[in-house]
Amino acid sequence: MHRIEVTTKPNGHGRTWLEVGNFEVDEFGRQNWAKKNVPHQDRNLKIDRRHSDRGETIDWILMIPDNYDLTLVRIIHDRLSPRKLKLLWSPN
Repeated sequence: MHRIEVTTKPNGHGRTWLEVGNFEVDEFGRQNWAKKNVPHQDRNLKIDRRHSDRGETIDWILMIPDNYDLTLVRIIHDRLSPRKLKLLWSPN
């Protein structure tokens, strides 16, 4: 099992959240993110999450099994860069 610890900010400026899915290559050779699920609804992942006292952040601990075939990313949404992906874990 692989252990990932990450913090997300669900509301406001610079909010972030987690998604699981795959990168798919289109006919032009570009990699596009294809969301399959969210971590807390995926029964293959073991999740522990704690909200901060004022609810501004969420601290995640994710246990990913060795045979898990999806990629875990953190989506960063900001006014200047509307959608940026940060790769947290990949099966490769």
